[in-house]
Amino acid sequence: MQRVEDLFEEMDEDNSGTISREEFNSKTQLLERLGLDHSTMRLAFELIDDDMSGALEMQEFIHMVFRLLHPPSSQDLLVV
Repeated sequence: MQRVEDLFEEMDEDNSGTISREEFNSKTQLLERLGLDHSTMRLAFELIDDDMSGALEMQEFIHMVFRLLHPPSSQDLLVV
């Protein structure tokens, strides 16, 4: 969790408390260090900008990273 929060702060170049699309696109290599592939990253911003604000807040970002790192398995679907 701390590693993801540190990554958010590193991606937030202007220290606004959010990651803009430009910041996100310029720093996707940082996400690749977590094991996320580039093709997934191209669509990730749209998928995780829940409130459609054009910027990611820390909670949206953390939720996205953990969702992408741990996609649902067939057992998860059975539970639902």
